[in-house]
Amino acid sequence: MTAGRLHQKLVFHKLRATAISMFINDFKLDMEDVVQIAGHSGEAITRKFYYKPNQDKLKGLGKNLKLA
Repeated sequence: MTAGRLHQKLVFHKLRATAISMFINDFKLDMEDVVQIAGHSGEAITRKFYYKPNQDKLKGLGKNLKLA
């Protein structure tokens, strides 16, 4: 594989990863739909690498907990 071809492949993969992340995190597409778009065999790999929970929302959930 030539250097130019390798660079083209890496750029495409980065663009693909960005699109998958945006589908899930920004556009809030259904996870099952994103799995199909990505061509993954299941939800686990998509969730592991592309789903980024909203940290502010998670912190807010912790504030609402009342300890006995």
